[in-house]
Amino acid sequence: MVLMPKILNAKTVHDYNAYVGHADQHPLVSVIDYAALPPIRHSRTRFSVYALFLRDDCLEDLTYGCSKYDYREGTLICVSPGQIGGVEDNGEVFRIEGWALLFSPELLHGTPLAARMKEFTFFAYQVNEALHMTAEERATLIALMKQIQEELCRHPDVHQRTILVAYIELILNFCLRFYERQFATRKSSNHDVLPRDGYLCGYDDLTQLPVDILEDIIIRIYQDGLHCTWKSGTGKIRKKDVIRTKSAIYGECFAEKSADILLFGV
Repeated sequence: MVLMPKILNAKTVHDYNAYVGHADQHPLVSVIDYAALPPIRHSRTRFSVYALFLRDDCLEDLTYGCSKYDYREGTLICVSPGQIGGVEDNGEVFRIEGWALLFSPELLHGTPLAARMKEFTFFAYQVNEALHMTAEERATLIALMKQIQEELCRHPDVHQRTILVAYIELILNFCLRFYERQFATRKSSNHDVLPRDGYLCGYDDLTQLPVDILEDIIIRIYQDGLHCTWKSGTGKIRKKDVIRTKSAIYGECFAEKSADILLFGV
C-alpha cells in the first residue's frame, strides 16, 4: 500500500481541489461541498492559502501545528498560509462531511481586507480550540458559502473580484463575532507562554542575542512548542533567523533541518 506524502503541499487552491477531487471554478477561490465528493485518504497538509473548514464529521487525531486540535462534530477550523493541519495518512479511505472555503492571499492583494487580516486572530496557531457553532451560526456561514458558489458559476466580469472579496470579508466578520461569543469568558490556554512570545518577537534578528540566551530559547522551543505562537504572532521571526542562530551553535546542516521542524512542525 502506497501512503500519501507525509506533508501535502497545498500551494494553490487548485492543489487542494485536486486532493479532494473538486473541479476548479476559479484560480484563487474555491467553495467545496464535501457531500458531492468521493471518499479520500487522510493527509497532513501545509497550506499556502487561507482556508475555513466547516466540518460535520469528527476526527480524534486532528493536529494543527504542533498540538492536537480541540475538535468535535459541527465545528469551524480556520487555517492561514504557512500552517499545517490534518491527520497523517494511515491507508484509510474516509468521507469528509461539511463545507470548505479556500482563497489565495493574491485575491486580497491591494484590497482593504488585506490590511484587516491581522484582526482575524482565529487564524493563529495558538487558537487551537475549534469554534463550536450553534445551528444558526452554521446556517449563516453555509448560506454565505453558497452565495460565493453561485458567484463562481457566473461568467467572470470586472465586478466579480470585488464581490468575492466582499463575501469573504462578511464571512470573516461573522466568524469573528462567533469566536468572541465562544471565548468571551475563557482564558487563553497559552496565557503563560504569550508574554515570553511577545518579548522574543521583538527581535528582528535573533542573532543579536547572547549565545547562552539563544541556547535557552532553542531548548524552550522544543519543550513547549513556542514555535507555533511565534510563527502566528508578529511574523518577525523567520526561518533564516533560526538557521543563522543555530548555525552559530550547532553547525549549518543541523540548523537547516531543525529550522524546518521548528517553524513548520514537520
